[in-house]
Amino acid sequence: MLWYLPLEHLEKRYTKLMDRQLVDAFQAKNVEYTRVYPEVLPGEIEVGAFLDAAGTSYFKAGQLKAIARAFKEGLVKDGDKFFFSDLWFPGIESLPYMAFFYKIDIEIYGVLHAGSWTPTDFVAQMGPWTTYFEAGLMNIVTKAFIGSYFHRQQIMERLSGISEKLIVTGLPFSKEDVLAMAELTEPRPWSEREDLVIFAGRLDDEKQPWRFDRLEQLLKTDPKYANVKFVKTYELELDKFEYLDLLSRAKVIFSAALQENYGYAALEAVALGVQPVLPNWVVYPEFYSRKNIYVTDEQAVELTKKFLKNTTKSPVRPKAVTLIEDGIENMISEMQLRKGNG
Repeated sequence: MLWYLPLEHLEKRYTKLMDRQLVDAFQAKNVEYTRVYPEVLPGEIEVGAFLDAAGTSYFKAGQLKAIARAFKEGLVKDGDKFFFSDLWFPGIESLPYMAFFYKIDIEIYGVLHAGSWTPTDFVAQMGPWTTYFEAGLMNIVTKAFIGSYFHRQQIMERLSGISEKLIVTGLPFSKEDVLAMAELTEPRPWSEREDLVIFAGRLDDEKQPWRFDRLEQLLKTDPKYANVKFVKTYELELDKFEYLDLLSRAKVIFSAALQENYGYAALEAVALGVQPVLPNWVVYPEFYSRKNIYVTDEQAVELTKKFLKNTTKSPVRPKAVTLIEDGIENMISEMQLRKGNG
């Protein structure tokens, strides 16, 4: 049996889509699984960063409660596997604790999205307890799945002796799903797009929204670009369809993120035919060619001008194809999931 613990669904995050894609893949492979999805506190992200601090703690506690009941009722069997959509899961140590006393061998897998090894991540500000927690976590897990070699190197620089557990698989992503959610079968023609530049990052220091403001200021010193629209999507109240619809009409998406281990926003934009203007740091050089990479603000301006003035533009083809198209398949393979046997 595979015990699957997804992240809670949040409209402004990719958690709902990730859950659906994983379930679809398990079903397509005829994997025997149990999805553990308890009650969710109402509301979106009120206090926290990527997830709501109280909401995600409440949800994870519900998942642990359900797993504890499964142990108590004898539903967890020798050889069962657990898969977490996010391995950074306080309380995960209760699984090997229960397995020890029930004399059951289990395997624990899941996705590592970020951690205190990234200096700009919020958990890095929480003091040494996060480092000790992460060290313990890596002793608990069988394998941890990560989205990029850039992220793997970051983790290895902080935690030693775990290289065999860090597997670069890519993350759940589908270009076809992005198009479908935007109610498109293919990206809009370049000729139908607006002179629109998008900033899709959170308005936090790690995403450097001020550099987007700087880009607008520099670009508009040239009168030819005075009417270009610059939009920070987090300043708008958009649902997922509205966001993707706006993105599908844009020509450029800009990022200056100091933390990006996979880059869903850029991948969604590229799937919709948008040209990314991305910095020469974090994961971006691993996934994209130099044609879309800048180092200085001035280079970012020149790239943006080039993409705005072109009347036609061929789609961007990211370099890390297997990490973008085959993430879930790679994870299932690493867990050695067989038909009818989790």
